Amino acid sequence: MVGPLVRALFSTTTRKSISSSSSFVKPFTHASRFFSAATATAAAAASATEPGGALDPSRLRNVAVIAHVDHGKTTLMDRLLRQCGADIPHERALDSNQLEKERGITIASKITSISWKENELNMVDTPGHADFGGEVERVVGMVEGAILVVDAGEGPLAQTKFVLAKALRYGLRPILLMNKVDRPSVSEERCDEVESLVFDLFANLGATEEQLDFPVLYASAKEGWASSTFTKNPPADAKNMSQLLDAIVKYVPPPKASLDEPFKMLVSMMYKDDYVGRILTGRITSGVVRINDRVHGLRDSDAGVVKIEEGKIVKLRKNKGMVSFDVDCAGAGDIISVAGLKSPSIGHTVANVEVMIPLPTVELDPPTISMTFGVNDSPLAGLDGSQIENGVKLEPIEEVTIEVNEEHVGLVMEALSHRRAEVTDMGPVPGNFGRTRMTLTCPSRGLVGYRSVFSSDTRGTGFMHRAFMAYEKYRGPLGNVRKGVLVSCARGTITSYALMSLEPRGTLFVSPGVEAYDGMIVGEHSRDTDLDVTY
Repeated sequence: MVGPLVRALFSTTTRKSISSSSSFVKPFTHASRFFSAATATAAAAASATEPGGALDPSRLRNVAVIAHVDHGKTTLMDRLLRQCGADIPHERALDSNQLEKERGITIASKITSISWKENELNMVDTPGHADFGGEVERVVGMVEGAILVVDAGEGPLAQTKFVLAKALRYGLRPILLMNKVDRPSVSEERCDEVESLVFDLFANLGATEEQLDFPVLYASAKEGWASSTFTKNPPADAKNMSQLLDAIVKYVPPPKASLDEPFKMLVSMMYKDDYVGRILTGRITSGVVRINDRVHGLRDSDAGVVKIEEGKIVKLRKNKGMVSFDVDCAGAGDIISVAGLKSPSIGHTVANVEVMIPLPTVELDPPTISMTFGVNDSPLAGLDGSQIENGVKLEPIEEVTIEVNEEHVGLVMEALSHRRAEVTDMGPVPGNFGRTRMTLTCPSRGLVGYRSVFSSDTRGTGFMHRAFMAYEKYRGPLGNVRKGVLVSCARGTITSYALMSLEPRGTLFVSPGVEAYDGMIVGEHSRDTDLDVTY
């Protein structure tokens, strides 16, 4: 942990400095309803003011908005779009997928651009769930900066650490935005405490000195304002996002790219258009691309570089506000969508035909846990490499953050103790009387099937967030983590008479008339032991 003196020094310096100044999910569906053709034409003209039609890279800023789930990323994006003149028809306008609308969460990353004081800001809205971590990993390679949104009341949670680790690994310049400061429970002291927690999180994740010197802003995305100093009710002329937009231009570096080199682009996203087919989205690493340019797709393989397909660019598309429009050319540092190639996919390189070396691809995290059911019939079974390994059995450990009512703490801790969980922190939730927050570390295998048990134990009032932490030494067998089962010990047809006598024994999975076989699980026992039953 970083000492309070160092933390205070960085915090003070930062405040002074800022005060003185799917993936096949098609984004922006039906955007033409909200923008006229004249608006799109004006946006296209504004983006082509440099010689050759490509923007000067020094005027570009590529920024991702990252946060724990439900901390306000998509709402913040709505307010930034409105601030820069976009017509937002409803809340969470960027969540265009049907499932996103139903669940109220972001599943696929969304990219759009806004103009601010002669600068073009490419903004990327990312998912907050660790389940969609691949989306975050693919898009952080396209940007140079990140707005870390943290709920000022809750502070950094498990998936805050997950998304922040991705951003720091790629060397992004962070901006800390404390959201929801308008809540009654949030005070300036609470914000200072959250800032210290975030600073410690940065330090523990190996942030550089440059990344540790992050600016801090306070905001209410719901009300549509951001401020460089703590306030709950800014003046009427300051109730906007101007200070956040100024901070993006000031602190996020422009892309290091050259317009003179051959065109190269790493594909980070992909979706399908009904008219032009596959559309590939990514940041242009170097050069300028125009309509009808000859390009090809490249990828690395064990045998060397593979040329996937050659063709020509038939469409160049850019998102501006809530509309997607066509452009004639785009330059290095910009995020653009191209059409004309049918085979390249995410992680492949699209480049001029003279380029024969693909760009390095983004390495995605492997699955935290995988299961294979079957007999181990490998000829190498039992031949573990204990002589060339350290001989220590490891397993994936997850960090779990739980928030429950006080009366449920004992029940939850007892259940998790059987699952080999260890409590690392525990205390009351600030500004939320009667609630307790716990931080634990637990093996992934211990959490399999626990969410439904947790919901039942807390009567639906608890919150649980989890994220992979590290591989650690095997913690031993799990305790009593499940109830027994009712197992059929004969073959035949189930009768209602037999089920009547079994109902008091537990929960049945079958109904009269179902064919059963020897060894079939027909229900859950009310006790911890298995019970053989007949019909």
